[in-house]
Amino acid sequence: MSSLESKIASFRSQNPLQPIPFELFPEFCQSWIENYYEDKEAVLAQLSDVKAHMNHLKVDPVKDVSKIGETKIRKQTMPHSEKVKLPGAMRLYGRISEDCIKLDRGLRMIRKKMELLEPDVKELEGLGEVLSKNAAKFVRPSAKKMAQKVTELEQMEKELLNVLLEVTEDEVK
Repeated sequence: MSSLESKIASFRSQNPLQPIPFELFPEFCQSWIENYYEDKEAVLAQLSDVKAHMNHLKVDPVKDVSKIGETKIRKQTMPHSEKVKLPGAMRLYGRISEDCIKLDRGLRMIRKKMELLEPDVKELEGLGEVLSKNAAKFVRPSAKKMAQKVTELEQMEKELLNVLLEVTEDEVK
């Protein structure tokens, strides 16, 4: 999540006033999603290794030799390092599977939010197109045209004043 936030922050620093385009959102999330799937595959690989190891321990031929002293034989045949590694691996598997579940939930939430926002984005894109067309129609007047308009307005003002003066003079008479 922090890498996603840093990518968004870097985009904002380059374009502070421009909103993040919806098309770039998957690019921001792509590395995060890829890392999620890589982590998930690693967890599944570790799980299959642990299962294979557990199955290997279940099929140990030394266990079937004698029911008497079974625990003693098992303790003698299993090296100490394997006894220590197995619980650690199981704890690691538990933590990793919890992390995968959390990441999967987060990914589902992001997908739902994207689905909810998609109609709004399309609507805003449509409004943006309409505004762009309207902005293209508007041409900024040059200084010369503005000066001409000002003189026209001044002339119209003088004409209106003259008309008002004539009307008031007629009323007075």
